[in-house]
Amino acid sequence: MQIEVRAPGLRAEGCWSTEGQYDDLDLHMAKVDGFTQCATSHAWSDNACATANEDCYYGDCSTVSFNGPPNWGYAAGAPTDCTGWGSQSTGTCSNPRLDRDANGLSGECDATLSNPNGGGGATFCGPENINVDAPANGDVFAVGLRFYGRNGSATTNALSHVNIYCDGARILSAGYDPTTPGAVYPQLITPGQDTTGDMWKVALVTTSVTGGALTCNVAPTQSTTPDAQRDGSTAYCVDNASLQGANSQKYLTNGGGVPATANSLCYH
Repeated sequence: MQIEVRAPGLRAEGCWSTEGQYDDLDLHMAKVDGFTQCATSHAWSDNACATANEDCYYGDCSTVSFNGPPNWGYAAGAPTDCTGWGSQSTGTCSNPRLDRDANGLSGECDATLSNPNGGGGATFCGPENINVDAPANGDVFAVGLRFYGRNGSATTNALSHVNIYCDGARILSAGYDPTTPGAVYPQLITPGQDTTGDMWKVALVTTSVTGGALTCNVAPTQSTTPDAQRDGSTAYCVDNASLQGANSQKYLTNGGGVPATANSLCYH
């Protein structure tokens, strides 16, 4: 069955089992082509080549964040594209944009709410989502999910899930599935803000535009030597700064170059 959303272009969604339980995970989407000034420092969270803002995440891609939006050369969307379904966007509808930052450190979301616009929207336990309204032909994007922080002494692992949509059609549904026994990976165990901890390197997406029609090639990132606790199998890659080195949380690839394949995002 094909799952569709109303939004055009490219869209990523990230969610986790411990949302509302004082765990804060952050969705990332880095545009990895077109930044020639970052030849050896393509990075997550703008940790290197910071002026480029090649990574769309909570720090520079939400209208409620303190920086941004990133200048990826796309025209802004219509204000109506940024309303409804729990969107936190106000004013200019930036492109790209993080429509919703589910900041879990305060445990503010309420899992009993069924209406995403109820309670002002910010209290609904929905996914974080990043939208690129009209990606260009040949654009390349890396998608990741980072365990930013935990407020309290909870020890439950964050079971994670990511969906990716292309022109409204879901093209990837990966990770934890509560309806499938045993589908409990990847697991994010260690928080570490933007520089350490666990980060699931989800996929690499390449967009194609022919005659105004958008198609996407999505390649999930796989590990070579999986971590039994975090990856479960080679199907997933969760890098950790202590296990795989600090650069695994900083640079998109070992050496800071443009990822040639999805697996080059993984450090193990």
